[in-house]
Amino acid sequence: MTTADRVANHLVDYIRRNRLRSGDPLPSELRLARELAVSRGVVREALRSLASTGVLHIANGRAPRVGSLDGRIVARFLEHGLSTEQLEQPQVLDVRAALEIETVALAARHRTDADVEALRAAVDDMRRAGRTRAPFVDADIRFHDIIGRASGNPLFAVLGAAIRQSLDGAIRAGLHSRRTPDELRALVDLHSDIAEAVAARRPAAAQRLMRVHFIRTWHYVFGTPPPAFGAPSGATPRGGTTSGRRTSRVTAPRS
Repeated sequence: MTTADRVANHLVDYIRRNRLRSGDPLPSELRLARELAVSRGVVREALRSLASTGVLHIANGRAPRVGSLDGRIVARFLEHGLSTEQLEQPQVLDVRAALEIETVALAARHRTDADVEALRAAVDDMRRAGRTRAPFVDADIRFHDIIGRASGNPLFAVLGAAIRQSLDGAIRAGLHSRRTPDELRALVDLHSDIAEAVAARRPAAAQRLMRVHFIRTWHYVFGTPPPAFGAPSGATPRGGTTSGRRTSRVTAPRS
């Protein structure tokens, strides 16, 4: 263990012993160097190490502060796994689907009126964007972020955002594969249906609709039926199957 590692461990212990919270300041670099009898360069190395993992937030001219929950490290881990072919996109999307199907049920139970307003605004932005890819994807990502926050569990929000970041290319490919106005309209309508199930506090319906969303996403991105989650009972398109490219709305059964 290097001296910088020992300083980093000291700082983590300091945060715990003093019960510091996100945003609380720590001793300055100079003070830490004096108290621990190490060089400022060693302290700086320890601070950078902890900042890279999200434990601390550091900025020039300011004392280090306790970091907030951040999915960047998880996203970096997933991106590394994908780029080195230790993971495959279908595996990551499989995990994302399982996570978000559970998340949307919690959101339906715990959502606030502000959450519902934000979800509807995201759907409206998707509808206005049409085939303009960047604003459409931004609104879609915001929609799912809102559901994560509405769940009431910060881990769902952090992990969901990290997985979505690692799948950015697949998300954009899924949008690009929807080539007709009807296909895009069906995607927006499904998000609207999910938002309304959350608004109505119907967790089972919200879960079934979210499952349909991921079945369709899988089909558009990979062109095959999803291997890990089957078509949900009671929440299928009125005019066809969940895996086909039909554009009918989805009927949400009562919870």
